[in-house]
Amino acid sequence: MTHPRLLVVDDHPDTLRLFETCLSLAGFDVISAANAVDALRLARGMDAIATDLAMPGIDGLEFIRRMRADRTPPIPIVAVTGQPIAPSVVAADLGCCRLVSKPCDLGALAETLHLLVGTCPHDCTRCQHRSAASGRIDLT
Repeated sequence: MTHPRLLVVDDHPDTLRLFETCLSLAGFDVISAANAVDALRLARGMDAIATDLAMPGIDGLEFIRRMRADRTPPIPIVAVTGQPIAPSVVAADLGCCRLVSKPCDLGALAETLHLLVGTCPHDCTRCQHRSAASGRIDLT
């Protein structure tokens, strides 16, 4: 059985290793990138992406914008961040399917990624899985 290919993007080496290990154990073929420039190069053929938002150089928001502008078909993207985001922000407004705050439950993150790989329509404004019923997640 082929495992879904997951790109994990984070500029903190310890976080990147933790995500690589846990998500590999959860059944993903994990490729990692320490910055958005490398991630843009590695994104082809991925089934999903989990990205940090606060990174030097090209930040996660710009990375998501470029992914949405350049990739057809779009890839499900989950933003995983330790940065405070206003409760009124909707994941789709950022171009991602879900917003997850750090520290996060890695089992729940893996479950969300598996769900998105199998069912995401790749149109974040219509995605039934993008967040809670309201489409909002309070990360503050």
